[in-house]
Amino acid sequence: MKSNLRFGLILAFVIGVAVTIIQFNTHRPRLLVLHSAGAETERIRAINRGLRDELRNKNYFSIRWYYSGLSDKGDQGLAEAEGLRARRLVDGWAPKVILAVGDEAQQYVTRHYANRPDIKIVYCAVHDDVEPYGLDHAANATGAVMIPPLEALEEMLAGLGQQLGLKRPLRVVHLGDLSDDVGDDGEFMAARHWSAVRFLGNHYVRTFDAWQATVRQAAKQTDFILTSDYRELARSATDPSRVPAEEVVAWTVEHSPVPVIGTRAQYVWDGGMLAMGASQYEQGREAGSMAVRLLEQVVSPAVLPARSPKEFVVAARESRLMAQNLNLPPVYQALARASNNYFQ
Repeated sequence: MKSNLRFGLILAFVIGVAVTIIQFNTHRPRLLVLHSAGAETERIRAINRGLRDELRNKNYFSIRWYYSGLSDKGDQGLAEAEGLRARRLVDGWAPKVILAVGDEAQQYVTRHYANRPDIKIVYCAVHDDVEPYGLDHAANATGAVMIPPLEALEEMLAGLGQQLGLKRPLRVVHLGDLSDDVGDDGEFMAARHWSAVRFLGNHYVRTFDAWQATVRQAAKQTDFILTSDYRELARSATDPSRVPAEEVVAWTVEHSPVPVIGTRAQYVWDGGMLAMGASQYEQGREAGSMAVRLLEQVVSPAVLPARSPKEFVVAARESRLMAQNLNLPPVYQALARASNNYFQ
């Protein structure tokens, strides 16, 4: 009799614990981290570090990470299909907050949930603005956007120009492929009121041949080339295959008659000389902080204003700088080293 009672008590305790665990897991606030990329590549690792720093020890959330691969599709039909799969995940799992990283995640997924009262949206690593995705006035959306740190970049260019003995204002052009992100950055540059720089405009090219021709002609019209991205360059007008980024940068470094500066650290990772861009770590940290607040508090995204970058990252390759007879000031060197973006 006693053994039966003891067994019954133990069984009741086990069932009670199991029910409690199930209820806890069922009712934990759900956060879906939706990446445009297909994996944790070098380009988004810094974003994830910022996210994880904010989400660390948040065991009372149910967090799911989903790498959609939307940014890798190239073909719009494939991207639409992947976007549909991601939306089915959202509909089936019903997260309280979607933290969407990158423009493609907004284009193919979160825009479909604009002004939905049951889902809150936090975006990050979106270039320049979210108006194209209908999230700029959505009551359930907020986040952080990436824009080139042009004030700091202009200060850097002024210092480099002084080293090279160039007259001010420095002549600068922006060169990139035909991707939307490049176009957004170009519009932002064209709208800026430069002081030490005379911005001569944007050059958007479709092919590597056109890129090469533009670079070769640079000495006739400019002192510096700014480049944001070049990953969608076709080999030629008759060969649509993409040219590897490292090949584009290697050719550019060897043949450009003027220094080329990237507006993203990726340019230096690909072999370039120098770059200054918005901090991706800050993007992740800011978005993570917003998501935590939305999950922990009964607050609308509308009361959390969208944020623009306050921090920037410098990336540099010493051998390339020396080849151009340039010295990177110590403060920029320290910043590049601190973020593991200083290379020999």
